[in-house]
Amino acid sequence: MNAADTKPPLTPLQQLQQSRERLRAALTAPVNAQNAQATADTPGWQTSLMSLPGVSLVVDAVQRWWSQHPMRAAASVAEEAGKALIGPTAQKHPLLLMLGALMLGAALVRVKPWRWGFKKALLAGLLPQLISKVLSDMPVSSWIAVLSRLAQEHRPETRDQTTQPTPGVGS
Repeated sequence: MNAADTKPPLTPLQQLQQSRERLRAALTAPVNAQNAQATADTPGWQTSLMSLPGVSLVVDAVQRWWSQHPMRAAASVAEEAGKALIGPTAQKHPLLLMLGALMLGAALVRVKPWRWGFKKALLAGLLPQLISKVLSDMPVSSWIAVLSRLAQEHRPETRDQTTQPTPGVGS
């Protein structure tokens, strides 16, 4: 045995510190540069949609709303659990997963759960509240910018009014 092979055992505090360093390194790992570059170079329907006036404001408002939503943490945990549970199954048995999705879809179509609690009265009472919430979260300056951009894009051409006499002036 060499002196280098015989390391003294780490204390629990040192083990905890190493574990924290590994977790910190895993959480702050850089994104794969090739994937980031490939997605940035390919213009898709999302980039063309975001170029429309007002869409970026709505997307920002929805992102702010979701960042403060109480179900956000539960949704992210459910997403990670789903990836951990379904990911290995999808790699080992993709046909079984597709068959399960087909059966689940058929059951949803047969049962139609979207018709259970969603009534027109509920929508009529809820929709104005949702719209007012989204509009109140958006800053006024962004609304002014959107309205001015829309006005510039849809402005009809005006005639030159200097050549036409104004009736009733100078009579």
